[in-house]
Amino acid sequence: MTPITQLKRDWKNGEIKLLFFTLFFAVSSISFINLFSYRLDQGIYYQGGSFLGADLILSSPRKPKPAYLKQAKENKLKTSQAIAFSTALMANDEFMLAHVKSTDNNYPLLGQIEIKNDVQRQKVSYGPKQGEIWLGDQILKQLKLTLGDTIEVGYLPLKITAQLIHDPGQVNSFLSFAPKGLMHIDDIDKTGIIQPGSRVSWQTAFSGDKPSITNYQQWLKTQLHSSEKLIGGTNQNTAVNKALIKTRSLLSLSNILSLVLSGIAIAMCTRLFLQRHEKQIAIMRCLGASQNKILSYFLIELLLLAIPTSLIALLFGYFLESTLVTQLSNLLPHRVLNIELLGILKALTTAFISGLLTVLLFSIPAFYKLLQMPANHIFRQSHTAKTEQTLALLGISFCYLFLLSSWQTGQWTLSLLISAGLLAILIAFFVLAMLILRLSRYLRYFVHGAKKLGLQQFSAHYRTNSYLIFSISLSIMMVLAFIQIKSTLIKQWENKLSDQTPNYFVINISETELSSMQDFFKKHHLISQGLFPVVRGRIEKINNEAIAVRYPDPEQRDNSLRRDLNLSWHKQLPASNRLISGQWHGKTDNNKLTVSIEQGVAKRLGLKLNDKLELSIADKMISAQITSIRSLEWDSFQPNFYLIFSPGDLNNFSPTYMSSFYLKQGNASIIVELLQNFPAATVLDLNSLIRQIQSTLNQLVILLQYLFVFLLASSLFVILSSLLSSHDERSKSKKLMTILGAKSSFISRCQSYEYMGIIIATLIMAGFGSIILNIILDYYFFNR
Repeated sequence: MTPITQLKRDWKNGEIKLLFFTLFFAVSSISFINLFSYRLDQGIYYQGGSFLGADLILSSPRKPKPAYLKQAKENKLKTSQAIAFSTALMANDEFMLAHVKSTDNNYPLLGQIEIKNDVQRQKVSYGPKQGEIWLGDQILKQLKLTLGDTIEVGYLPLKITAQLIHDPGQVNSFLSFAPKGLMHIDDIDKTGIIQPGSRVSWQTAFSGDKPSITNYQQWLKTQLHSSEKLIGGTNQNTAVNKALIKTRSLLSLSNILSLVLSGIAIAMCTRLFLQRHEKQIAIMRCLGASQNKILSYFLIELLLLAIPTSLIALLFGYFLESTLVTQLSNLLPHRVLNIELLGILKALTTAFISGLLTVLLFSIPAFYKLLQMPANHIFRQSHTAKTEQTLALLGISFCYLFLLSSWQTGQWTLSLLISAGLLAILIAFFVLAMLILRLSRYLRYFVHGAKKLGLQQFSAHYRTNSYLIFSISLSIMMVLAFIQIKSTLIKQWENKLSDQTPNYFVINISETELSSMQDFFKKHHLISQGLFPVVRGRIEKINNEAIAVRYPDPEQRDNSLRRDLNLSWHKQLPASNRLISGQWHGKTDNNKLTVSIEQGVAKRLGLKLNDKLELSIADKMISAQITSIRSLEWDSFQPNFYLIFSPGDLNNFSPTYMSSFYLKQGNASIIVELLQNFPAATVLDLNSLIRQIQSTLNQLVILLQYLFVFLLASSLFVILSSLLSSHDERSKSKKLMTILGAKSSFISRCQSYEYMGIIIATLIMAGFGSIILNIILDYYFFNR
């Protein structure tokens, strides 16, 4: 009989159909996750591009060197240049401080500028022409301007031709969200604003494919002056990117868990499949068939099932991924939506190979055990596997699982954590199973009738019930772990962007205006986190060592040492901060000033508790001891500071104040009133950033639902495989009890008590295992 004929006959049996569906969903899941992971990897890189208006931006206080542009051209990169500066805009005998950016004809390289003109609101891929300027709504309202009016920028009058709604060229600073204007770079000289010593920012933008940008960025880093800074490229750290990165990790987790569950289901189906062919294998052995011939015969049959199944599953996974991408079309930039054919083929090939390897390697234990048995043992049904062999095969399976999941996901740390966690859980499961079995043997002495016989059956079917309890509890455990991580992520996103997330910052509030600003907030029912004092200061010494001595090469100095920092003081730990070590404003022995430092700066500068900082503030020097290190959420839309002092430590300096607050859409007149009442203050609008993040996170939730369905399907196949593997043994027990005169109702009660024991044991083990796995995953996802 040929393997094809054998497969046709075996198709009538349940285990071969279950093997088909298990493999189908496993490969579909892998291909789906691989394809979307490829897109998401590109999205993590390109997501900031649409927000920055380029893949990479070089920010510098001077015109970039010609060598920078020459090298960019050699790397086949598109370039665009802009000059950003702050200036007073004049109109109607009034003025307003604004952030103005002058751009060339190539701006923006990526994304689109959103404007509103006399016709309609629209998105365009070009900037204003010479002699024109586009202004934000806040400037128009405060200076009482309309489209067609003229405004003076320095010595140059410019015509207002559009209202600027959204500019993709954000550079991750407060000035990016300040009231802004957009003009043409060729008009700069006519304004007379840029003079020797003027504070301007040259922004050179670059765009190209990822390898070219990466190579250029690595070269450029070696050429940069200490005053030049790179934004974007491989350094993206936006709130959206953080969500994308965590989602990428969750994709990897889902992939690993699906591989584990699929492997278990395939191993059980293969074991049952070979058990049904025990007598056939014994006859083949008696007729002189070698082990290799028997092995090749059944492996060919499995491959005849696995290869076409995997190919069909690849198409199904591709279809599902394409459907999801259509729903998430606003999540990824255009370049990511149209990924290369090579990327698609690579993802599908990886899924196909993974599916075949999973079938072959998870089938090895079943083949090995069966082929090592003499034929007479099979006929007598007396075979048992050696413990050493079983442990060795389990070790091989786990090594394979670790290597495959690491190769699939590229997440070595996550794969190692889960593999180690599963190993710990297996040991715990073994101990629990022994305790439960021993407990069931004692309990049967305290019960009678169907309950006693049910407990006896529970003990008698120890091997079958062990497989059943182990597989079901493992699948439930993994589903619970995934639900926990998914729910925590979604909850974090919802908390980060709740209905009352601050969407405006107001800065440069004078100390004399504090009471009036608080009254203004109360009058308009603005939800604020309070007013935070701000003093500008620069770190001059660390542990009595001057910065110039500690870091003689300016190129090696951290950015926090190259500029003045915003310093503040608080009595309580701010809401978006978390204490890592030390005591919040603990008292020193000599009553020196105390300061709390952000952990990122502390790590980069090599600082620890009790180290001393000396800072210059308004030409005066102060010394403070570090008494705590804290982490903070830079994307919390709350005022954040590197250094926070104790109240009273900076009383000798005059601060300004800042705050963030939430304002409902449609209440822009309140912002105009605020600026009229507090002309020295600056209001920063974060609405466009929040809308982008909110849109991205909402669509990522859809992705998580897809992943959950795949994982749930994998767990159901494990449960079905487990139940099917125990069906034959229970049928034999039922027939034996019927022959001995037991009524069907009595047999049903016995089986129900046995199943009750299985359910209780499963829930105990699944609950225990999910606690361990959740601790591991919680550390990986949220506490690193």
